[in-house]
Amino acid sequence: LILKNDHFKLPDGRTYTLLTDTPTGNSVFIIDVLSSTALPVEKNYAELLQIANLMHDESRQQKFNHSTHFSSKARLAVQARNWKIIEPLTTNPLIYIQGDRWRIISERASKMQCSPKTILLNLRRYWQGGQTQVALLGNYANCGRAGELEKGARGKPSKKPGASNFRMTP
Repeated sequence: LILKNDHFKLPDGRTYTLLTDTPTGNSVFIIDVLSSTALPVEKNYAELLQIANLMHDESRQQKFNHSTHFSSKARLAVQARNWKIIEPLTTNPLIYIQGDRWRIISERASKMQCSPKTILLNLRRYWQGGQTQVALLGNYANCGRAGELEKGARGKPSKKPGASNFRMTP
């Protein structure tokens, strides 16, 4: 049994999550949780149950764990703004259907005076992050240069032999 927001692997090796089911219950909408270009895809639920490997490991929860505990007021304001933009779309069942999705997003973009790509990005983050408002915070812990916090790249190295780079500020 696969429930809403459960993560599972398909034979293609990718990790997916179940977003919602159709009114008939025969098919469901799923999304690849790690792809930056993923969109909901409709699958037959009975076939999905036969080929899916449900994931129960804790590592996937860390990947998608968004905490508001250490969030600044600015980050929370961005989250609130993004939620205000996509909130009506999250309850519209037509947003999952490929043929209707772009029309709905375009209408909302013109109403909110923002780019359709911005709405699509926020919807993707919402879907992939567990369909919660907290997913709209973003995963800023993964930004920046890994490891070397004290030392950083200080521009492009000189191509002249024997020349040394210098820093303008300490």
